[in-house]
Amino acid sequence: MFVSLIVILLSVSCAAQRAQKPTQPVTNIPEASSVSAIVDDALKPVALVHVSDKSEVITVGSLQNEVERRAGISTLSDIKLLAKVAEQDASLASTVDQQLAQARSSIAQQLGRGPTEAEFDQAVRANTGMTVRAYRDQVLAQLYLQNRAQTQLQAIQEYTPEQIGAVYEARKSEFVRPQTVRLSLISVPFGGAASDKSAARVLADRLSASIGFDAGNFDETVLMAQVPNAGYEAGDAGFIPRNEQAYQLFGVPFIETVFRLSQGEVSPVIEGTSSFYIAKITGKYEQTFLEIDDLIQLNPPTTVYDYIRTNSLQQQAQPILIQARQEVVKELKQNTQLYQQCLDEVRADIRASAPQWTEILNGLIDEILLVQAAERDKITVSTAEIEQQIQQFRAAMTVQFGRTPTDAEFLTAVESEIGLDLAAFSEQIRRQILSQKYITSKRQTYSNPSEQEILDMYNANRTTFIRPQTIKYNAIIGTTRESIQQLIAEIGKDVLKFDSALQRLVNTGTYTIQEGALLAQTSQATQIFDQQSLNTIFSLWVHEVSPLLSGPLGYAIIKITEVYDQKFLDLNEPVQLGNAVTVKEYIKSTLSQSTASYEQTRRNLIDELRKDERAYRIYTENIPRN
Repeated sequence: MFVSLIVILLSVSCAAQRAQKPTQPVTNIPEASSVSAIVDDALKPVALVHVSDKSEVITVGSLQNEVERRAGISTLSDIKLLAKVAEQDASLASTVDQQLAQARSSIAQQLGRGPTEAEFDQAVRANTGMTVRAYRDQVLAQLYLQNRAQTQLQAIQEYTPEQIGAVYEARKSEFVRPQTVRLSLISVPFGGAASDKSAARVLADRLSASIGFDAGNFDETVLMAQVPNAGYEAGDAGFIPRNEQAYQLFGVPFIETVFRLSQGEVSPVIEGTSSFYIAKITGKYEQTFLEIDDLIQLNPPTTVYDYIRTNSLQQQAQPILIQARQEVVKELKQNTQLYQQCLDEVRADIRASAPQWTEILNGLIDEILLVQAAERDKITVSTAEIEQQIQQFRAAMTVQFGRTPTDAEFLTAVESEIGLDLAAFSEQIRRQILSQKYITSKRQTYSNPSEQEILDMYNANRTTFIRPQTIKYNAIIGTTRESIQQLIAEIGKDVLKFDSALQRLVNTGTYTIQEGALLAQTSQATQIFDQQSLNTIFSLWVHEVSPLLSGPLGYAIIKITEVYDQKFLDLNEPVQLGNAVTVKEYIKSTLSQSTASYEQTRRNLIDELRKDERAYRIYTENIPRN
């Protein structure tokens, strides 16, 4: 994997929301021999699940549909349709081809030679998750939509430097780069079966023994991954931050190990969540607060300033492009022959490069096991609960559209993004809620978290334990601008006069007096002062008296008594100023009152349900082969 593909000029996302259409309940299942004899391959069973008082069968057809649904066939066919039309515009096609040529040139510089088609495709996959052809189609489609919505997009007002600076100041403590490493990684994936995992461990140990912690041997082993049937994957894994998502993705042992390594050091074999890994550190970056000109994204390099500017444009452009896509696709689909051609091409691509059929099948079995176990335990879901979830989906669409979607737009989004009609969508929600209720009911509360559990939670959430820049101040607050202006005329910038007024006005009822108040530089601070006043406040020196300030609480004049710089908190530091509870005590209390992780409980329940050999059966001979 060559993650240093740097010429990706458009940030486009076609990832469809993943949801499975439920398999149909089946009763009176015939004998396996007679079922397997069905001529129509689509109706052949690949699995039968029986936990409650009913059985559910997964057929070849429903498994193939699930593969297509997970790939987002509806979205991909829309993109293919837009790309075919965009291809007719020579300038659009030339723009995309130039981008790909520049990307190919960049990889050639890294390799010292031109990449093969396979290497180039691998590089594009590493950066975009798509093949070269799929990426080309996506960018073409996006450019076509941008042309169609050009007038509206041009009307978008870009943030001024002052506005960008104001956003940065208001969210200063949010712009943090967590401790990050860049890795070159050898990965030996393993499946769910114990034999697969054992074989993967043998291969990983053999590779580790041949490397012997030598960086040169490691690099040679990475190159050998290109050999057909090598049995492992290797290359630049890019930048991995030390955050909760990384812990969930790779597992605690992997993250803890790689962040202890030095630059250039090679790790032993590490067991991850789905692979055995051998890692070499190629870059290390400490956790830090970011200034407005610092890099918030290391690859491709993006400053905080550019991030805010680009993000503001994307937020304004998103509803415009969504609406344009719906209108254009609806128009183009009137050419039914062209649309069917696109659908067939996408379907063929998906099935030709079909992901791990067995993995997807096992995922479906797991979901049915949980649903049936919930129904067995008499867990129910109300119509109101289903409707609440549907309304949440509508609310998410409202954010995308910038307005409330019509019923027709909502149905179109469900069908195109999820691949279900409204009835099937409602049933899918019912099954998801059933599973969630069942898992939640089985979660166990921690009694006394260990030191290691506390440390693991701290390490996984380091960037959340922050003290923003904070001031302590005394304030005189009035209900009218005139009352504070009169006071300012009397006090000016004289600290002694301010202190005297503070004491004199305590019980008069004309003003509200605050002493020792704390104000953190966060977006929540606007609940007290407006943004202009906040900019003034956080530029003051200790013991300096402010000019007139305003905000939701009224008008005020303040004097700064202490300033606390923003900082990352250690385990033994207080979570909040003025509160004696330390980070460690907070984590311990949180763990003591919380339950085992949802995903951990889910996995344990599935493992328990799968122990009963009567609960499910897989017809291996019917699973489609690539």
